Amino acid sequence: AANSRRRPVARSAPSRQETYDRSITTFDPNGRLLQVEYGMQAASRGSPILCALLDDCLYIATYTHGSVRHDDTSSSSMQQQQQVHRLDDHIFLFATGLVGDSLFLAAQMRAYCQNHRLEHGEAPTVRQVATEAANFQHKLTRTGGYRPLGCTAILAGVDPFFDDDQGEKSSSVNLARHLHLFRSGPGGVLEDCLYCAAGKQQDHLMKRLQSDLYSSPKELAKSEIMNRMAAIFDGLVGGGEKDDRNACHVWTIEPSSVRRGKMKACCHMNVH
Repeated sequence: AANSRRRPVARSAPSRQETYDRSITTFDPNGRLLQVEYGMQAASRGSPILCALLDDCLYIATYTHGSVRHDDTSSSSMQQQQQVHRLDDHIFLFATGLVGDSLFLAAQMRAYCQNHRLEHGEAPTVRQVATEAANFQHKLTRTGGYRPLGCTAILAGVDPFFDDDQGEKSSSVNLARHLHLFRSGPGGVLEDCLYCAAGKQQDHLMKRLQSDLYSSPKELAKSEIMNRMAAIFDGLVGGGEKDDRNACHVWTIEPSSVRRGKMKACCHMNVH
């Protein structure tokens, strides 16, 4: 039988960008790591999160998209579980971006907290956990065979050692200095924040957060702070149109010597 001839296949040469975006350890000619930038883009598409440290309380507002009804508690709870992770008795991780990457990072940080307790006999501080999260994210950007995590992590909590300080147990001003708020992105950059935002339109949310909460000359009540944070979300997600099915849940974290982990954490559902 006659052998069939192989037809030549025309292959286009890879573009300049494609030659540099396959590896996390190779810079492109402009000095950028494209895989890290892809991770940052994935994180910027996640559900928005607002965080603010005011007086003696931390406020973290999360957003539930319009696909979930207010009365659908099971779906809303599932979205909360994908965004909110308790790492230890005294610290929470709020994540936005790829859900699987967020769960993976939360599992790694829970293991770190448990190992720290076993090795040192005490809980790690919020800064130690935040530093470990940033180092872990940075490690994935320089290790072959891995990829950066497509999520932004916000760590909030209370250092559980404030009751050892003499004479500071009854002072809310002194207790407030044990509250901490950190943000870590896919590149592993750690930021110690007074307020921050993550997810969709985070730059615009930051400006609104500063103008609505930190430019007010008068001291705001807790209910007013939560209402203002919920109002910032209005019209920002879903093409600029307000959807009645959207919901804002605001977490408040306060130091408390009688609570688990020396921290009082409450979730206020469907804040308007």
